[in-house]
Amino acid sequence: MSLAAPAAPVPASSGDVPEVLHGTEETPESPKPTPPPRALALDAVRGLAILAMCWSGRVPIGDLPGWMSHHYHVPNPEGGGFTQQLLMSGYTWVDWVFPAFLFSMGAAFPFALGGRLKKGWPLWKISTGVVMRGVALLGFAIYIWHMSFSRIAAPSQMVACLLSLLGFGMLFLVYQRFPDKWPAALRHGLKFGGVALAIGYLLLLDYKNGAEVFALEKDAGEFFERLTFIWRRDIIIHLLAIVSIFGAFIWLLTKASVKLRLAFLVLPFIAFLCQGDLDKIADPSISQGIRSLPGMGAVLGFFGGLFPFPDRLGYFQFLKFLWPVIPGTIIGDLMVRWMKDRKGEDPAADKAPTGKLLGAAALVVVLCAVVFTGLQARWPVVTLLIGGALMGAIHVLMPPASGPATNRFLRQLSLWGIVWLGIGLFMDAVPYLNDGGIKKGPPITLSYPLVSTGLSIYMLLAFTVWLDLARKRKTFWLLWASGQNPLLAYAAIGMLLLPLVSLPIFPGSNGAVSLNSLVVGAVENPWLEAGWGLLQTIALAAFAGFCTAKKILWRT
Repeated sequence: MSLAAPAAPVPASSGDVPEVLHGTEETPESPKPTPPPRALALDAVRGLAILAMCWSGRVPIGDLPGWMSHHYHVPNPEGGGFTQQLLMSGYTWVDWVFPAFLFSMGAAFPFALGGRLKKGWPLWKISTGVVMRGVALLGFAIYIWHMSFSRIAAPSQMVACLLSLLGFGMLFLVYQRFPDKWPAALRHGLKFGGVALAIGYLLLLDYKNGAEVFALEKDAGEFFERLTFIWRRDIIIHLLAIVSIFGAFIWLLTKASVKLRLAFLVLPFIAFLCQGDLDKIADPSISQGIRSLPGMGAVLGFFGGLFPFPDRLGYFQFLKFLWPVIPGTIIGDLMVRWMKDRKGEDPAADKAPTGKLLGAAALVVVLCAVVFTGLQARWPVVTLLIGGALMGAIHVLMPPASGPATNRFLRQLSLWGIVWLGIGLFMDAVPYLNDGGIKKGPPITLSYPLVSTGLSIYMLLAFTVWLDLARKRKTFWLLWASGQNPLLAYAAIGMLLLPLVSLPIFPGSNGAVSLNSLVVGAVENPWLEAGWGLLQTIALAAFAGFCTAKKILWRT
């Protein structure tokens, strides 16, 4: 079976306007419904990443085992809190979250951009849309950073929470996709009015960053000269904005050739070598060896200075995060072709999953647990051997490629999973290749995005079995519904969920206290506190799912 994605895929859906699926959960004996218009498995992976990010931010770091947070969060020996040891190697489920975002974004490009090509959009219009989407994401990053209640300088916590909630409400005008049946003038007027309102609100408030209190409107000259509004931003969304532009143009340039697209991996590789923190890695290492080659210093110096606004709009080395995006576009191509071929098949050919496929999906869960456990415990060789055996077993359980389109798609996912996860685990197991061991950094190691990409592919495989074959859509509703509304779910973490649980509305011995303070003070156990964080995450997912069901969808 070839790993290559088909040339110039034609998407079954634009990927821009989700069509929410309703109805009862089907059984293998039920009449076969029409194949879903969206790739729900991809939505589920994206939703899992968002909800995992939310939960990881609601657990008491330092009071729980290391695998419950980023690998470099080390508990203080004297108790309470944690320290960051960025050069410490390891890998946890929290470290997987951000690359999973990037992978999901890359996989969506063939749907969104391919749909516009199919509609006959000129290339200049598509390119303009790509840039404007990146700008909209950057604006989103700036806004949600300032609108966190903990950063609003207000007379009281109550006022700060209410101001944050009001700021969240304004985003509905900015990012809500209004019905097409509404007049265009009304839709555009609401959108531009929302943008103007959000900008005015942003300039009206005072903010705090640690002990520093600042107001954006006080000195317009200094405001625009220092670009403070770009400097203070949500770094995750900022990085997504940068790589979304580059990733989209790479797909447009290489949509007819997977080999050419793979050649573009040289871009994140050079960006990886531009990391200044690589100097902290002890020799011998592959990165130090390559950087010491004759003439390489001049090459890295040229690329490293390409971006004119260091510390603000970004570094060239930000492009190292294209590692999960480019493989994601390849998987997206495969998904588009699968959905197209599946649509033209006899529904009876797409049978319910066999015991082998359900077993393969279960082995994916075991594989993820093995990778997270083994790499965090620093057993790289053991993880490679056990992980390799599990990958082989999963592939053996795949159906023959000669059958329906779903069979071919699952086998291709398995092969690409073996490629990326296998290379990543191998690099981490070989001392010279691992740059001191897998780490999120800074600096990141090459094994980090490769392992994360491979795990994302395997999770996509498992969700395809569960959602598209076993039809367990109700079971995973919170995941795929949240994944269909990623902007809303992400903003709701800091601008809806946290302000609500932080509102001081309950009586306490020393004045009003918040729900969060009451619960945390009552449980006095880090695991119960983590359980409270999980309940908040489920509530967030339910809100995002409700909005998705009502077609309250945020889009850039």
